[in-house]
Amino acid sequence: MRVQTHNRLSEIHDFKATRVVIYDDAGNPIAVAAQIGPDTCVTSVIGQPDFQPLLMNLGIHSTTVVQHLQHKPNSQLSLH
Repeated sequence: MRVQTHNRLSEIHDFKATRVVIYDDAGNPIAVAAQIGPDTCVTSVIGQPDFQPLLMNLGIHSTTVVQHLQHKPNSQLSLH
């Protein structure tokens, strides 16, 4: 799996990874992707029923509690 990170779209870093965990500013995991085979990746995000079990299977023992999840479709997202 390849991962790209951006810092305001000016500093682009591209690298290989087998596991990616995205954390919010408070240190809570909010998304995870893991490569489990040559052509197979599993992904989940906070609020999905498989999110916490996937984190635990990857050895991340952090409990994330969702009180209110507001989802915006990609068409409403904008980069500033």
